[in-house]
Amino acid sequence: MANPKTPREDKSAETVEAPELVETVEAPKLEGTRTSTATQAHEALTTNVIKEFEIEGKAAKIIRVTLDDISDEDLSAHALNLAKANFKLLPDIQDAVTKAAKRQALFISNNETSEAELNAIYPDYTEEEHFRAYKQNSFPKYIEAGTLLGVQIGGRIVSVQAYSKTGTAEKSGRPVFEFTKASTIDEEQFREKGLNKGLKKEIYKEVMETNPKAMWISASIDPEHLERMKKRGWTITDLDDSHEAIQVMYNNNESYMKDVMIPQGYKGMYFDPEESREMKWN
Repeated sequence: MANPKTPREDKSAETVEAPELVETVEAPKLEGTRTSTATQAHEALTTNVIKEFEIEGKAAKIIRVTLDDISDEDLSAHALNLAKANFKLLPDIQDAVTKAAKRQALFISNNETSEAELNAIYPDYTEEEHFRAYKQNSFPKYIEAGTLLGVQIGGRIVSVQAYSKTGTAEKSGRPVFEFTKASTIDEEQFREKGLNKGLKKEIYKEVMETNPKAMWISASIDPEHLERMKKRGWTITDLDDSHEAIQVMYNNNESYMKDVMIPQGYKGMYFDPEESREMKWN
């Protein structure tokens, strides 16, 4: 049953650094609220300081984030960033604004409404559903796995970037990784400071040291971000492209790619160190 108090695994592309958008895909999944076992696992993780630096005279750190490191307020801000960026009205639905609003109101008010009933009103997650999925499910999942890095300034986690292994390329057997769940607090003091780029550099370095043949994938609907990634050495292509790294992403969630993301205009992208040799961090 669809429960407004129950986190859902967000099935959409993920995003946001302000102003950068970095988007990847996860399959839809409903999960229960955080369990005591999961909480114990989170608490067992210790903060890993990866790098210390200064930004405009302020001490800053790149850390491996635990739940104790991030306030509920900042966690909500990052989840809202991603929700706002990823909630896109489906272009072929008549009266989509009205129908999405009706679905969201029902989702919030009635915890006995089934997924099928919600989809009959509007066939995609609403902004509120995205928000709860990111806050209650996605972020805790990456924190528990130890794959969410963050920039800590003044006790706040002001920028975050997750990563994961999405699969193995069928032909070459090479591992495929993705950048996912990128967000920077939308405040002037943190915007356009390259914070998220710094997180990506550390993640890339960490992964490539242990997986030197790894390929990277992502997806985006934002033209500026696509152009930025192209300048960094990524290849921009269709989500159903035949490249083996893109195929790993596509096959992980084919129906959502085909029915939602491709019609909305998302593009795939991949970075193969054996082709491009070096990631550019401009």
